[in-house]
Amino acid sequence: MREWLEEVRRALLEEGFSFTEFQHVKSGQYFGLVKDLPKGLQMHVRGFSDGRLEAEIEVSRFYLEHPLHKRPAARELARILKKHGIPYAEEPTLRFPLPVRRMPKSRTDWRRSLLHPTLYRILAVYSICLGGLIFFLSHTAGGWRTVIFLLGGGLLILMGAGILIVVKLIERALRPPA
Repeated sequence: MREWLEEVRRALLEEGFSFTEFQHVKSGQYFGLVKDLPKGLQMHVRGFSDGRLEAEIEVSRFYLEHPLHKRPAARELARILKKHGIPYAEEPTLRFPLPVRRMPKSRTDWRRSLLHPTLYRILAVYSICLGGLIFFLSHTAGGWRTVIFLLGGGLLILMGAGILIVVKLIERALRPPA
């Protein structure tokens, strides 16, 4: 089974598929590959250690609608397997493993939306600066106010750092697969 899965994986790589580290890995998954398609779509193919294959076409990761709109891609996968002379058995239960959802007519490019990473980065810097200022001013307060200023400033700095980490992860996810 492993040799057959490797043959499928090599054929997909020859067809322009690539590995992406940001993917939902399902139980028993042996490989997961993705290929950018025209019209803002992507094709995902997963191979499982029991020999099953799942294929779906979905809205590209560059659009906010990405996780919500997908359709099965069994026919497209079958064409690739036939082209490379890889034998397979098509099972009715695996032909359409996902609920069919229509692709949206319009899409929101998330790099141009209000959720753009640059806006989050600005928010993070403001948060860190304000937290630092509050932290610095805490020495002028007395008693319990010092503790509140220290906690508030520390939370703002922590929140800003967390936002920066999430922004880095988002930017990595938006990079083309290697």
